[in-house]
Amino acid sequence: MNNRLPPAWSKHIKPGPAPKAKGPILKPLVNLQQGNAQSRAQADDALLKQAYIHQQAKRLDEAQDLCLRVLARTPNHPLALYMLGTLYLRYDNERALRYFARAVGEDPKNPYYHLSLGEAYVKVSEYSPAIKHMQYALELQPGLVEALCALGRVYTEFDKPDMALPLYEKALKINRDHPKVRVGLASALAGMGRMDEAAVYLKEAIERRIGVPAAYSELVQTRKFTGEPEELQSILR
Repeated sequence: MNNRLPPAWSKHIKPGPAPKAKGPILKPLVNLQQGNAQSRAQADDALLKQAYIHQQAKRLDEAQDLCLRVLARTPNHPLALYMLGTLYLRYDNERALRYFARAVGEDPKNPYYHLSLGEAYVKVSEYSPAIKHMQYALELQPGLVEALCALGRVYTEFDKPDMALPLYEKALKINRDHPKVRVGLASALAGMGRMDEAAVYLKEAIERRIGVPAAYSELVQTRKFTGEPEELQSILR
């Protein structure tokens, strides 16, 4: 709304002296409100740090309660929503998906939120949105090894190992000791029929003690196709 008087009226009005203050001038409440917001944010952070400690110690109920306390005070807190998603993943994938989706809605530029939402979509067998969110996570952070491996795994499961291979190769250049890189790379190579190369990466993983159980399991699978089992020769004789 414009408070300026029309020109025909304004020339008849003479400015008078400014009124004197009759009491103390009240300071605006902006600083007080900012202080309250900061203290609330600090309290939320402290609760979520404690929730993370509980989660790492497998005290999931305590972690959930703290996250819900944060949401009761700060609705749609993105990190609280994200942590609840991680708590429910594998136990209630549909619920985890909803929490991750809300976290993405509150903080759409966070690559980890998109990655986790994509992984939740994989859990409920919705692969198209899973790929979409994993790809977007990589647009936001191209060197995110977890996203490279997750997307590579989806492509391998979709019988597209040729699309997975460059993702794992990029991940290997970024972090050669990540537990999912060599096993995923070997799986992609095996899917392309390159068993000997796959075995090399799996043996490297075992020698480096990186993801040993998964590496052994994958190595057994590659050996099924690289030659006849020794036991077969004794049967044929």
